Amino acid sequence: MMKKSLVTLVVLSGGAALLLSGGCMNVAKKMQEAEAAYKAGRFPTACEATAKVLKKDPSNISAMVLNGWSLHQQGKDTEALPMLAKAAQAGRDDFAAQYFYGSLLADAGDYTAALPPLREAYRINPNSEPLLVLLGRCCLELNLLEGTKYLQILRRYPDMQADPNLYNNLGILWTNNQKYDLAATAFKDAWAKDPHKFLAPQNLAVIYDQYLKNPRTALSYYRACANAAIAEGDTVRVDSYKNRIAALERENPRTPPAVKPHGATTGKGTTAKTGSKTGTTKGTTAKTGSKTTSSKTGTKTGTTSKPTAKKTTTTTLAH
Repeated sequence: MMKKSLVTLVVLSGGAALLLSGGCMNVAKKMQEAEAAYKAGRFPTACEATAKVLKKDPSNISAMVLNGWSLHQQGKDTEALPMLAKAAQAGRDDFAAQYFYGSLLADAGDYTAALPPLREAYRINPNSEPLLVLLGRCCLELNLLEGTKYLQILRRYPDMQADPNLYNNLGILWTNNQKYDLAATAFKDAWAKDPHKFLAPQNLAVIYDQYLKNPRTALSYYRACANAAIAEGDTVRVDSYKNRIAALERENPRTPPAVKPHGATTGKGTTAKTGSKTGTTKGTTAKTGSKTTSSKTGTKTGTTSKPTAKKTTTTTLAH
Protein backbone atom coordinates (compact mmCIF):
# COMPACT_ATOMS: atom_id res chain seq x y z
CA MET A 1 0.00 0.00 0.00
CA MET A 2 2.87 2.35 0.75
CA LYS A 3 4.28 1.87 -2.75
CA LYS A 4 0.91 2.59 -4.34
CA SER A 5 0.75 5.94 -2.52
CA LEU A 6 4.35 6.74 -3.32
CA VAL A 7 4.01 6.13 -7.04
CA THR A 8 1.02 8.47 -7.06
CA LEU A 9 2.98 11.22 -5.37
CA VAL A 10 6.10 10.96 -7.48
CA VAL A 11 4.27 10.74 -10.78
CA LEU A 12 1.99 13.64 -9.96
CA SER A 13 5.02 15.70 -9.03
CA GLY A 14 6.34 15.26 -12.57
CA GLY A 15 3.05 15.69 -14.42
CA ALA A 16 2.74 18.82 -16.51
CA ALA A 17 -0.09 19.87 -18.77
CA LEU A 18 0.92 19.06 -22.33
CA LEU A 19 -1.53 19.51 -25.17
CA LEU A 20 -0.37 17.61 -28.24
CA SER A 21 -0.56 19.21 -31.64
CA GLY A 22 -3.83 18.60 -33.38
CA GLY A 23 -5.74 18.52 -30.09
CA CYS A 24 -6.12 14.73 -30.33
CA MET A 25 -5.32 14.08 -26.69
CA ASN A 26 -4.47 16.04 -23.58
CA VAL A 27 -1.59 14.11 -22.02
CA ALA A 28 -2.06 15.63 -18.57
CA LYS A 29 -5.71 14.56 -18.54
CA LYS A 30 -4.85 11.04 -19.68
CA MET A 31 -2.20 10.81 -16.96
CA GLN A 32 -4.79 11.88 -14.41
CA GLU A 33 -7.02 9.07 -15.62
CA ALA A 34 -4.14 6.64 -15.24
CA GLU A 35 -3.43 7.93 -11.74
CA ALA A 36 -7.06 7.52 -10.72
CA ALA A 37 -7.14 3.99 -12.09
CA TYR A 38 -3.94 3.10 -10.26
CA LYS A 39 -5.18 4.49 -6.95
CA ALA A 40 -8.39 2.46 -7.38
CA GLY A 41 -6.39 -0.71 -7.99
CA ARG A 42 -7.43 -0.91 -11.64
CA PHE A 43 -3.93 -1.63 -12.86
CA PRO A 44 -4.84 -2.87 -16.36
CA THR A 45 -6.69 0.41 -16.96
CA ALA A 46 -3.68 2.36 -15.72
CA CYS A 47 -1.49 0.41 -18.13
CA GLU A 48 -3.83 1.11 -21.02
CA ALA A 49 -3.96 4.83 -20.27
CA THR A 50 -0.21 5.23 -19.90
CA ALA A 51 0.36 3.18 -23.05
CA LYS A 52 -1.74 5.71 -24.96
CA VAL A 53 0.32 8.53 -23.50
CA LEU A 54 3.56 6.83 -24.51
CA LYS A 55 2.27 6.25 -28.01
CA LYS A 56 1.89 10.00 -28.44
CA ASP A 57 4.78 11.04 -26.18
CA PRO A 58 7.41 8.24 -26.02
CA SER A 59 9.72 10.32 -23.83
CA ASN A 60 7.20 10.83 -21.01
CA ILE A 61 9.10 9.47 -18.00
CA SER A 62 6.15 9.70 -15.62
CA ALA A 63 4.09 7.55 -17.98
CA MET A 64 6.92 5.01 -18.19
CA VAL A 65 7.15 4.76 -14.43
CA LEU A 66 3.42 4.42 -13.88
CA ASN A 67 3.10 1.92 -16.72
CA GLY A 68 5.99 -0.18 -15.41
CA TRP A 69 4.77 -0.17 -11.82
CA SER A 70 1.22 -0.99 -12.88
CA LEU A 71 2.60 -4.00 -14.75
CA HIS A 72 4.50 -5.00 -11.61
CA GLN A 73 1.32 -4.80 -9.56
CA GLN A 74 -0.18 -7.35 -11.95
CA GLY A 75 2.77 -9.70 -11.54
CA LYS A 76 4.09 -8.92 -15.04
CA ASP A 77 7.66 -8.22 -14.01
CA THR A 78 9.16 -9.44 -17.28
CA GLU A 79 7.32 -6.56 -18.96
CA ALA A 80 7.73 -4.11 -16.09
CA LEU A 81 11.52 -4.42 -15.83
CA PRO A 82 12.44 -3.15 -19.31
CA MET A 83 9.91 -0.32 -19.02
CA LEU A 84 11.33 0.85 -15.69
CA ALA A 85 14.89 0.38 -16.95
CA LYS A 86 14.04 2.64 -19.89
CA ALA A 87 12.60 5.21 -17.51
CA ALA A 88 15.72 5.13 -15.31
CA GLN A 89 17.98 5.48 -18.32
CA ALA A 90 16.00 8.43 -19.69
CA GLY A 91 15.52 10.12 -16.33
CA ARG A 92 18.84 10.12 -14.57
CA ASP A 93 17.67 13.05 -12.45
CA ASP A 94 14.15 11.70 -11.96
CA PHE A 95 13.67 10.33 -8.46
CA ALA A 96 10.67 8.16 -9.33
CA ALA A 97 12.39 6.54 -12.29
CA GLN A 98 15.45 5.63 -10.24
CA TYR A 99 13.56 4.58 -7.12
CA PHE A 100 11.03 2.28 -8.75
CA TYR A 101 13.57 0.63 -11.04
CA GLY A 102 15.79 -0.11 -8.04
CA SER A 103 12.80 -1.22 -5.98
CA LEU A 104 11.74 -3.74 -8.64
CA LEU A 105 15.26 -5.16 -8.82
CA ALA A 106 15.39 -5.46 -5.03
CA ASP A 107 11.99 -7.19 -4.97
CA ALA A 108 13.43 -9.68 -7.45
CA GLY A 109 16.38 -10.34 -5.11
CA ASP A 110 18.97 -8.69 -7.36
CA TYR A 111 20.36 -6.42 -4.67
CA THR A 112 23.64 -5.76 -6.46
CA ALA A 113 21.84 -4.43 -9.53
CA ALA A 114 19.36 -2.51 -7.38
CA LEU A 115 21.96 -0.40 -5.61
CA PRO A 116 23.10 1.85 -8.53
CA PRO A 117 19.63 3.28 -9.30
CA LEU A 118 18.82 3.51 -5.59
CA ARG A 119 22.04 5.45 -5.01
CA GLU A 120 20.99 7.78 -7.83
CA ALA A 121 17.64 8.25 -6.14
CA TYR A 122 19.49 9.06 -2.89
CA ARG A 123 21.56 11.65 -4.75
CA ILE A 124 18.33 13.28 -5.90
CA ASN A 125 16.47 13.04 -2.59
CA PRO A 126 18.49 11.89 0.45
CA ASN A 127 15.54 12.43 2.80
CA SER A 128 13.12 9.82 1.43
CA GLU A 129 12.31 7.40 4.24
CA PRO A 130 11.15 4.53 1.96
CA LEU A 131 14.35 4.92 -0.05
CA LEU A 132 16.54 4.81 3.07
CA VAL A 133 14.73 1.67 4.21
CA LEU A 134 15.31 0.02 0.84
CA LEU A 135 18.97 1.02 0.70
CA GLY A 136 19.48 -0.36 4.20
CA ARG A 137 17.82 -3.62 3.20
CA CYS A 138 20.00 -4.05 0.11
CA CYS A 139 23.19 -3.29 2.03
CA LEU A 140 22.21 -5.72 4.77
CA GLU A 141 21.65 -8.46 2.20
CA LEU A 142 25.04 -7.72 0.64
CA ASN A 143 26.79 -7.13 3.99
CA LEU A 144 27.96 -3.65 2.98
CA LEU A 145 29.18 -1.24 5.64
CA GLU A 146 27.58 1.49 3.53
CA GLY A 147 24.26 0.38 4.98
CA THR A 148 25.13 1.73 8.42
CA LYS A 149 24.90 5.25 6.96
CA TYR A 150 21.31 4.76 5.83
CA LEU A 151 20.22 2.93 8.99
CA GLN A 152 21.68 5.63 11.21
CA ILE A 153 19.85 8.32 9.24
CA LEU A 154 16.61 6.38 9.70
CA ARG A 155 16.97 6.73 13.47
CA ARG A 156 15.98 10.39 13.04
CA TYR A 157 12.50 9.46 11.79
CA PRO A 158 9.90 9.24 14.57
CA ASP A 159 8.18 6.13 13.20
CA MET A 160 11.51 4.31 12.97
CA GLN A 161 12.99 5.31 16.34
CA ALA A 162 11.04 2.66 18.24
CA ASP A 163 11.72 -0.17 15.78
CA PRO A 164 14.08 -2.71 17.43
CA ASN A 165 14.78 -4.34 14.06
CA LEU A 166 16.42 -1.15 12.83
CA TYR A 167 18.97 -1.27 15.65
CA ASN A 168 19.36 -5.04 15.42
CA ASN A 169 20.13 -4.80 11.69
CA LEU A 170 22.58 -1.99 12.39
CA GLY A 171 24.29 -4.25 14.92
CA ILE A 172 24.47 -7.08 12.36
CA LEU A 173 26.25 -4.83 9.87
CA TRP A 174 28.65 -3.53 12.52
CA THR A 175 29.42 -7.12 13.56
CA ASN A 176 30.00 -8.42 10.06
CA ASN A 177 32.37 -5.53 9.44
CA GLN A 178 34.28 -6.17 12.70
CA LYS A 179 33.00 -3.10 14.55
CA TYR A 180 32.14 -5.08 17.67
CA ASP A 181 31.85 -2.29 20.23
CA LEU A 182 29.49 -0.39 17.95
CA ALA A 183 27.56 -3.63 17.39
CA ALA A 184 27.14 -4.14 21.12
CA THR A 185 25.79 -0.61 21.51
CA ALA A 186 23.31 -1.15 18.68
CA PHE A 187 22.11 -4.46 20.15
CA LYS A 188 21.63 -2.82 23.55
CA ASP A 189 19.55 -0.13 21.88
CA ALA A 190 17.49 -2.84 20.18
CA TRP A 191 16.87 -4.58 23.51
CA ALA A 192 15.83 -1.29 25.08
CA LYS A 193 13.25 -0.83 22.31
CA ASP A 194 11.71 -4.25 22.90
CA PRO A 195 12.94 -6.10 26.01
CA HIS A 196 10.61 -9.05 25.36
CA LYS A 197 12.32 -10.33 22.24
CA PHE A 198 15.22 -12.78 22.34
CA LEU A 199 17.04 -11.29 19.33
CA ALA A 200 19.01 -8.56 21.05
CA PRO A 201 20.14 -10.49 24.16
CA GLN A 202 21.13 -13.46 21.99
CA ASN A 203 23.18 -11.18 19.76
CA LEU A 204 24.73 -9.51 22.78
CA ALA A 205 25.66 -12.94 24.15
CA VAL A 206 27.31 -13.89 20.86
CA ILE A 207 29.17 -10.57 20.63
CA TYR A 208 30.62 -10.89 24.14
CA ASP A 209 31.24 -14.62 23.73
CA GLN A 210 32.75 -14.87 20.27
CA TYR A 211 34.18 -11.43 19.55
CA LEU A 212 34.78 -9.37 22.68
CA LYS A 213 35.87 -12.46 24.64
CA ASN A 214 34.07 -11.51 27.82
CA PRO A 215 32.61 -14.78 29.17
CA ARG A 216 31.15 -13.23 32.33
CA THR A 217 29.01 -10.79 30.37
CA ALA A 218 28.21 -13.42 27.75
CA LEU A 219 26.92 -15.76 30.46
CA SER A 220 24.60 -13.04 31.74
CA TYR A 221 23.01 -12.61 28.35
CA TYR A 222 22.83 -16.35 27.63
CA ARG A 223 21.03 -16.83 30.94
CA ALA A 224 18.59 -14.06 30.06
CA CYS A 225 17.91 -15.83 26.76
CA ALA A 226 17.44 -19.18 28.51
CA ASN A 227 14.99 -17.71 31.01
CA ALA A 228 12.98 -16.13 28.22
CA ALA A 229 12.97 -19.38 26.25
CA ILE A 230 11.78 -21.26 29.34
CA ALA A 231 8.92 -18.82 29.77
CA GLU A 232 8.01 -19.31 26.12
CA GLY A 233 8.21 -23.09 26.37
CA ASP A 234 10.83 -23.33 23.63
CA THR A 235 12.72 -26.42 24.80
CA VAL A 236 15.02 -26.55 21.76
CA ARG A 237 16.29 -23.05 22.37
CA VAL A 238 16.50 -23.67 26.12
CA ASP A 239 18.75 -26.68 25.54
CA SER A 240 20.91 -24.72 23.11
CA TYR A 241 21.46 -21.86 25.55
CA LYS A 242 22.07 -24.20 28.48
CA ASN A 243 24.65 -26.14 26.49
CA ARG A 244 26.58 -22.97 25.74
CA ILE A 245 26.29 -21.79 29.34
CA ALA A 246 27.70 -25.10 30.56
CA ALA A 247 30.55 -24.93 28.04
CA LEU A 248 31.47 -21.40 29.08
CA GLU A 249 31.43 -22.37 32.76
CA ARG A 250 33.74 -25.32 32.04
CA GLU A 251 36.08 -23.15 29.97
CA ASN A 252 36.12 -20.41 32.60
CA PRO A 253 36.04 -22.11 36.02
CA ARG A 254 36.81 -18.85 37.81
CA THR A 255 33.81 -17.18 36.29
CA PRO A 256 31.06 -17.27 38.93
CA PRO A 257 27.48 -17.80 37.85
CA ALA A 258 26.44 -14.53 36.31
CA VAL A 259 23.38 -12.77 37.56
CA LYS A 260 20.58 -12.52 35.05
CA PRO A 261 20.79 -8.96 33.68
CA HIS A 262 17.82 -6.80 34.53
CA GLY A 263 18.26 -4.81 31.37
CA ALA A 264 20.59 -3.32 28.83
CA THR A 265 21.49 0.33 29.12
CA THR A 266 21.67 2.36 25.95
CA GLY A 267 23.95 5.29 25.32
CA LYS A 268 21.09 7.54 26.33
CA GLY A 269 20.70 5.91 29.71
CA THR A 270 17.61 3.93 28.80
CA THR A 271 17.28 0.63 30.61
CA ALA A 272 15.46 -2.28 29.02
CA LYS A 273 14.14 -4.87 31.41
CA THR A 274 13.95 -8.50 30.52
CA GLY A 275 10.45 -9.84 30.45
CA SER A 276 8.88 -13.25 30.61
CA LYS A 277 7.76 -13.16 27.03
CA THR A 278 9.88 -13.49 23.94
CA GLY A 279 9.17 -13.17 20.28
CA THR A 280 10.67 -13.21 16.84
CA THR A 281 10.81 -10.60 14.16
CA LYS A 282 7.84 -10.27 11.86
CA GLY A 283 7.19 -13.30 9.75
CA THR A 284 10.33 -15.24 10.67
CA THR A 285 11.76 -17.48 13.34
CA ALA A 286 15.41 -17.17 14.31
CA LYS A 287 17.12 -20.49 14.73
CA THR A 288 19.88 -21.35 17.18
CA GLY A 289 21.82 -23.51 14.76
CA SER A 290 24.36 -22.60 12.15
CA LYS A 291 21.83 -20.77 10.00
CA THR A 292 20.03 -17.56 10.72
CA THR A 293 16.96 -15.98 9.24
CA SER A 294 16.39 -12.36 8.59
CA SER A 295 13.66 -9.80 9.09
CA LYS A 296 14.11 -6.46 7.43
CA THR A 297 12.81 -2.99 8.04
CA GLY A 298 12.37 -2.53 4.34
CA THR A 299 9.29 -2.35 2.21
CA LYS A 300 9.26 -6.10 1.99
CA THR A 301 9.80 -8.60 4.77
CA GLY A 302 10.51 -12.29 5.00
CA THR A 303 13.69 -12.42 2.92
CA THR A 304 16.82 -14.13 4.17
CA SER A 305 20.31 -12.70 4.37
CA LYS A 306 23.65 -14.43 4.44
CA PRO A 307 25.78 -12.77 7.11
CA THR A 308 29.47 -13.53 7.17
CA ALA A 309 29.71 -13.42 10.93
CA LYS A 310 31.54 -16.33 12.56
CA LYS A 311 29.23 -19.22 13.39
CA THR A 312 29.13 -20.96 16.75
CA THR A 313 28.11 -24.52 17.43
CA THR A 314 25.14 -23.45 19.53
CA THR A 315 23.90 -19.92 18.95
CA THR A 316 24.52 -17.38 16.21
CA LEU A 317 23.58 -13.82 15.46
CA ALA A 318 19.83 -13.61 15.02
CA HIS A 319 18.34 -11.24 12.45
